Amino acid sequence: MHVDMNVNITKPEQIPHFVKMAKNMGLDGLAVTCNIDKPVITFEDGFRLYKRACLKQATLPALKTRVSQIRRFVMIVAVPLRSVQLANWAADDARVDLLTLSGISKEESLKSSTARLAASSGTALEVQMASLLTNFGLDRSRAIKTFRESIRIAQSAGMPIILSSGAKSPMMLRSPRAMLHIARLLGIDDPDFMENMSHTIEKMLSQNQRKLSNDYIAPGMEIVWRPDQ
Repeated sequence: MHVDMNVNITKPEQIPHFVKMAKNMGLDGLAVTCNIDKPVITFEDGFRLYKRACLKQATLPALKTRVSQIRRFVMIVAVPLRSVQLANWAADDARVDLLTLSGISKEESLKSSTARLAASSGTALEVQMASLLTNFGLDRSRAIKTFRESIRIAQSAGMPIILSSGAKSPMMLRSPRAMLHIARLLGIDDPDFMENMSHTIEKMLSQNQRKLSNDYIAPGMEIVWRPDQ
């Protein structure tokens, strides 16, 4: 399964253009930040759109509140790496799927303590590629350095890693083959990386779709029979 887990579509009318480009590149789905009607929309040919929320609350109480509010209405919950306190809480909370690095200057790199918590809970490190296309010179070098350091820490801790485009236009989308080359640029030498990343994404989406069911109560607790059935 090849899904770009972060596409920054600002208006629903842009969706057909992104979908057309994604299909041409061999992608099976897109996780989008725009407001779509359902957590998952499946096209006739099987292509899917997944509703994603990127939570940028500046305080821990605000972040906790927002996660509780949004979790049952979206497929993907992502929290940017901006402070150790927020990142450690998000890494240890099963409702958060991704800790995100986008290569902007105010971000912090992944810390070992955060990576260990994330590895235990299954939270993945998401590295967005958009900054490598939009930044130049020293800014791009800083982004690559931050990405490589954080990926190394994630790998050492056993934290799952995914790459996403962070695309703001269809031309910024990247094919699975292009993502593999970018992975190598960022120090990921594993020849099975794309397969492992696809497995991580498929498992994450499958589990989250099950959690959106009315039969899901909490981790390890689901309704298997109702009296009216």
